[in-house]
Amino acid sequence: MIAPWASEEMKTAELKDQRLNKRLERILSAFGERPTASIPAACGGKRETDAAYEFFDNPKVTFEEVLQPHI
Repeated sequence: MIAPWASEEMKTAELKDQRLNKRLERILSAFGERPTASIPAACGGKRETDAAYEFFDNPKVTFEEVLQPHI
């Protein structure tokens, strides 16, 4: 489940693919629930962890684009 605040924070995210926008919301929500946890611990499962690492490795995802909705 995605936290409402994460959806609100990322509503202006533009990662050129709606699936990437939703993945960003899920990752932000998971990290927000466990801010001091490692990525695997925050994500809560192998499938979710793999998806987070794939997200960060995706050439369509840049630091600037992830940061943009916060500005």
